Amino acid sequence: MRISWQVGSVIDGLYEILAVFSSGGMGTVYRVRHLGWNIDLALKHPKPELLGDPDTVILFEQECEAWVGIGLHPHVATCHYTKKVSNVPCVFAEFVDGGSLRDWIASKRLYHGEEAAIVARIIGIAIQFSWGLAWAHQHRLIHSDVKPGNVLMTSDGLTKVTDFGLAKAGRCLTANDTSLFVNAGGMTPGYCSPEQAAYGELTFATDVWSWAVSVLEMFMGGICWQHGPAACAALTAYGEQGRRTRCMPEMPVMVFKLLGECLQRNPAQRPTDFKKIAALLCGFYRELFGEDFELDEPDEKLLIPDALNNRAVSLVDLGRIDEASALLKQALALESDHPEALYNSSLLIANLHRTTALRLAVPRSGAEYSHNTRRFKRLMEKARIAAGTGRRDDALRYLHTARELPGFERHPAIRAFNVSLKP
Repeated sequence: MRISWQVGSVIDGLYEILAVFSSGGMGTVYRVRHLGWNIDLALKHPKPELLGDPDTVILFEQECEAWVGIGLHPHVATCHYTKKVSNVPCVFAEFVDGGSLRDWIASKRLYHGEEAAIVARIIGIAIQFSWGLAWAHQHRLIHSDVKPGNVLMTSDGLTKVTDFGLAKAGRCLTANDTSLFVNAGGMTPGYCSPEQAAYGELTFATDVWSWAVSVLEMFMGGICWQHGPAACAALTAYGEQGRRTRCMPEMPVMVFKLLGECLQRNPAQRPTDFKKIAALLCGFYRELFGEDFELDEPDEKLLIPDALNNRAVSLVDLGRIDEASALLKQALALESDHPEALYNSSLLIANLHRTTALRLAVPRSGAEYSHNTRRFKRLMEKARIAAGTGRRDDALRYLHTARELPGFERHPAIRAFNVSLKP
């Protein structure tokens, strides 16, 4: 099958091609403008020579649906849907403007500034990387191809994990790729765990191994091994060299010890809870720099109604209106005044969705509200203490201040607290 989408083309009457990127194991990647939503997306499809195999196409679509199922999270690149365009199976995901973490390593952009700033940047990326993988694991999804190339960076340094669930599809999609970094097993040899290299049963521990290899690479400036299981020996040698390589920052000893735990050959001996790993790294950050990491762990209570709304918008694009309406009802049941869900529901009821753009919600946690998150938590704690000691007016004052913080005016904790204060 020949695909001739060029920059400037509008495909399916909805997607304008803005840029075409070089093909990798996945196939061709495009930057497209969704003319209905008025946002840029990443469009990916398998290599044309593989589209003639029905089993490959089915596997590709199934694995992309696993990614769609993760929903909305500020440290995960959102996958909106899979859809056939001109009979080509495509996945439409969030476009992230800063390139990949691998790009940042190769271009040395990761290493700008003084050594302390570089170490802080690396640990900060490792924390966000952990939060993204924790979200996937919470949804029972093993990534199985964790590496810097599958971590996208915004221009201001926010980290988003991408290509969830596509490693299995890669088993077919990369069967003819003989590069160092991809093999027929749908994994990346330099980052794979021992059990993955042996084609054994995979658990969350395999992602922990590959995450640790990726963090080691950030400190080393690259990898010097071709086989993922060799990373354990590489870490040992790195420690014997003083935990640094030429022109690279020194890895803090606590990070070195954590990576050692993550690179245990026996998966049962590795930590598997990425939330706990992120919490440890936040503690290391505080100990090293005398201040809290600038971002807080995303607030899941804010993410769920937004995710339901956005999934509903995606389903409308696929013509699944009844399913979209049901999801919007769920979002409004959780948050009755959710603005995007209210607006989109009204369009569906009036049957205007084909002529009027629906609205996507933007995650209300992550970089945009990191400092407000801390202030919100402090204000709510003060409100609880005031209410508990009978100072109702003070509790209401703290509550009002918390409600005025951008992004938190509709937080579920505020509604629940209001109910508890009623006479």
